[in-house]
Amino acid sequence: MHGHFLGSGPGEKVLKGAGLDGRSQYEVLKAFIDQKERVTALLDESRDVVGALRDALLERDELVNEEITTVIEKAVANRN
Repeated sequence: MHGHFLGSGPGEKVLKGAGLDGRSQYEVLKAFIDQKERVTALLDESRDVVGALRDALLERDELVNEEITTVIEKAVANRN
């Protein structure tokens, strides 16, 4: 948990307002930070897919059903 201070910032006020004790606040904040780091890692690992979806959306304005799947499959195939 680099760069984060549990119990500091706007989230602290929300958790206190929810009536959580110190330990519970810590656990909630820790879970939030852990999940944020997990999501960031997943996005980093899938940067190529996210970029391909972005590019396809810029070209077509919208993607539906199979178009989404096709873009994702092509991006994943290009990894090899």
